[in-house]
Amino acid sequence: MKRALIIQLARLGDLLQTLPLCEALRGAGFRELDLVAGFRPWAGIRERFDRVAVLDTRELERLVYEPERFLGHLREALRPLKSGVGAFPPWDRVLCVNEALPAQALASLLPAVERCGAGVRGDSYARWMNSLVRFRRENLLHLSEAMLALEPEAATAPGARKSRDGPLVIHPGSGDPARSLPAGFWEGLLDETTQRLPGLSVLLTGSGSEAEFCRKLARRAGRGGSVVSLAGETDLDRLAEVFDGAALVVAQDTGALHLASFRCVPVLGLYHGSASAVETGPFLDGAVVLQIDAACHPCFEGYPECGDYDCRTWIRADAAAQTAVWILEGAVGPPPDPGRGCRLFRSTTDAVGITLAALDGGAAPDPELRAGQWELLRGALRTEERAEIEPALGESRGIADARIRGLTHAAWVRRADLGPPGTIAEHWHWQTAGDVLGREEQRVEPCGA
Repeated sequence: MKRALIIQLARLGDLLQTLPLCEALRGAGFRELDLVAGFRPWAGIRERFDRVAVLDTRELERLVYEPERFLGHLREALRPLKSGVGAFPPWDRVLCVNEALPAQALASLLPAVERCGAGVRGDSYARWMNSLVRFRRENLLHLSEAMLALEPEAATAPGARKSRDGPLVIHPGSGDPARSLPAGFWEGLLDETTQRLPGLSVLLTGSGSEAEFCRKLARRAGRGGSVVSLAGETDLDRLAEVFDGAALVVAQDTGALHLASFRCVPVLGLYHGSASAVETGPFLDGAVVLQIDAACHPCFEGYPECGDYDCRTWIRADAAAQTAVWILEGAVGPPPDPGRGCRLFRSTTDAVGITLAALDGGAAPDPELRAGQWELLRGALRTEERAEIEPALGESRGIADARIRGLTHAAWVRRADLGPPGTIAEHWHWQTAGDVLGREEQRVEPCGA
């Protein structure tokens, strides 16, 4: 019986976007599937795994200089993964899909026949994540698709059900002020939406820390319709039930948005700052995304080039409200104008998984380049196996020229006229060639008699 362990210590949204990988593993014959998460998952996630362990990374960081207590805490946290008493039985595959050092360390410690993912040299996912850091704006692959390269298999995104009678659910918070739209945006969204649809029932959801803000929104906007705040009153199981009854969920790139997508609820995602719908958009066929359009987007979380996430003001409340009403009314007729500095997309399936179709007449992600990136990620194209690089892969000619001239990777690194990798695909090949060279350098010829 094949057993696999997934290590994902990141936030709810990242964990939810790991689920297509779970389905692929089940389809590949893994009958037992275990999970190590950074928080206690919602019941809808737990039921997809045979065993779940919750690792409190903050507690481990606090105990890092107390080895005995550190190991004791780790053993206790991982106890649910044991099928009985004694040592952990080896997993056939351990997959680490989180770049955090505790996750990588855990992946190297637990017994496994095969390891893949973050921290594993030469792994498709690890190499892609490393390249993505340097060339993020070139990436055309969704996080779920990147994780699926660990299997590998094309992703199948579920379809959103049609909008039906039910409340509009708005989730204004994000857990981080830098990732949150201004308070005035949510006030304008409520005012505009309830004026356009008199009598509309609206539910506001959020964490306990966002409860007071949501109550103020409900009091202010209540005169235009029925607006009720549930912020601070729902755990993840209850929140899933609220979303199940919704006609539409409006949220930023948050765990709430991905939870609604997982439940196949129609969603309107609002993307700005470090959030990119290409990377972490709703993994749902038929979702709608309103996203800022700037040369500096997406920036790196915590390191905006502008210094203050000015793009948060680019998404207009009236444009978001008009889009929400358009969806609630069946998405018939031309879509609304997203406004200056913004784009409007609908997610749709393709041969790779989920992509974005432009609703505003602008350009959509290049399908050929996207397919080329997917082939790279699956490891189907290797520098050492090719004399040329196809233009569809988005390459500069550096690597192709190096291969044609017979240069080794080490010589290529030294050649100033070739320079460093210039694209995400070229960096991928740089790493691949480095891995091959590293393996060759490690070969030791036996001593002759």
